[in-house]
Amino acid sequence: MMHYFLRMHLWQRILALSMLTAAPGLAQGEFNLDLALGGTASLPYGELVDHYRSFHSVSESGTTFEGSIKPLFFGTAGLRARYYPFREGPLEKLGFMAGIQYLQRGLVNHFQMEHIPTKGYTDVTFYKETYRHHYAMVPFQVSWGWNWFATMGVAYTRHISSAKSQLLERSQSGDNALNGGFENTSKERSGLAPSIMADSTTDFLIGGGCLIGNGATLELRANIGGEIFQSELSNYRTVTVDLTFFIAIN
Repeated sequence: MMHYFLRMHLWQRILALSMLTAAPGLAQGEFNLDLALGGTASLPYGELVDHYRSFHSVSESGTTFEGSIKPLFFGTAGLRARYYPFREGPLEKLGFMAGIQYLQRGLVNHFQMEHIPTKGYTDVTFYKETYRHHYAMVPFQVSWGWNWFATMGVAYTRHISSAKSQLLERSQSGDNALNGGFENTSKERSGLAPSIMADSTTDFLIGGGCLIGNGATLELRANIGGEIFQSELSNYRTVTVDLTFFIAIN
């Protein structure tokens, strides 16, 4: 993670250090350090997603096509510092947050083709393609509220690695099926070259949450991310929605 911190812009380093090195006992301030554990759904959109969907709506006599784009679900973990500069007054509910978090983005493309010719058999092909991208994210947020609060901010997100998984299943059944009928399954997983990936993005964050006792909070947040691939490729973006439990550790 330190490697990705050093690759940040100067203003991002200064802001992160100023918040993460705050300490209890600062005049009129309150500091909390939290452990973050949660679950996330990555919702894809963009040119590549539209390209996949164009195959889901193909029509042909004797053949049916079905398909869908699914969210990518995964877990997330990290650390976060919270600092409230004012203990009283009109700005007492104002807080600042910064941290570091593991993040995934991606998409799942499902496609199924069923062919029923006049020769007395049914041929079904199912294809599943999953893109999974791994990132280190450094979020900076402003919050307002205590028991219930809203947050808004930006995040510097650094790409770590990516992979594509493919699943292909084909079957035939019926009186005239090949060899009386068959089922085949093949799987493949391959890493994606770093040269085709966007090295980093600056994302927009918006969310909110509530205090659930003993300094712990439950938060729902949307991360509107930048483009996944280099700009010259068929590209896509994601809105990553995470529900995260923050446990105070100081």
